[in-house]
Amino acid sequence: MNFRKLFEPKTMAIIGVSLNNDRHPANVVFNKNQLRYPVKVFAVNPHGGVLQGEKVFPHVSDIPGKVDLAVIAVRAEHVPDIVTDCIQAQVGGAAVISGGFAEVGQKDLQDRMASIAREAKFPLIGPNCLGIYSPSNVDFLYPANVWSNPIPEMLRSSARAEVSWLIRWSNLRMKALACP
Repeated sequence: MNFRKLFEPKTMAIIGVSLNNDRHPANVVFNKNQLRYPVKVFAVNPHGGVLQGEKVFPHVSDIPGKVDLAVIAVRAEHVPDIVTDCIQAQVGGAAVISGGFAEVGQKDLQDRMASIAREAKFPLIGPNCLGIYSPSNVDFLYPANVWSNPIPEMLRSSARAEVSWLIRWSNLRMKALACP
């Protein structure tokens, strides 16, 4: 199983964008990647429409061309069907940032999603994925803000803050190493 397309995608579908809530996790991921990274980003919502002047596709299979990475941010009960759609559309892999699986007693739903991916040999990260941060390629860490002050953030939120702090620290360290 090749996970390369998850870390170095050229195209990315954000499944679950909201047409009226810019703070929805999928919208934050869409905006961040559309504005900052060299990846072509497609918005997906079953109602279709337009988001910030860009066409919103009802299904990942409606996107013209090949999709390397699908980021899934929808209610848990919809995820297994969306993973199936991604497999049928020959998406390169997916990350599920949605929660509502084994952590709330829905182990059967999580097992179903994992089984669908496993049987198809489909690269899948999640559920409850914090996101992927691959410098210069893709960033959908949510909601961690990698540029904020790490100390108050750590006091508020544990794992997501720790990831944010580690990324910030590693970026500072890499800059220091690059400067003679």
